[in-house]
Amino acid sequence: MLLAYVDESGDPGMRKGATRTYTLVCVLVDADQWPRAFEEFLKFRRELRNEFKIRPGDEIKANYLMNLERSLR
Repeated sequence: MLLAYVDESGDPGMRKGATRTYTLVCVLVDADQWPRAFEEFLKFRRELRNEFKIRPGDEIKANYLMNLERSLR
């Protein structure tokens, strides 16, 4: 069995304020691999916390990471 995580970014234009881009993402993980995948995800979030002070519960927006990357140059 596969587990799916689906997320979107942007405004598809159904109302005023549509964005120029819209992204839809799906990540599939084999259910048998879920415990390991989840541990790796937690490890990644801890690394973001330690390196960039992003708390594990914070939502990460791509534009934030892009601006962060620019500011580190």
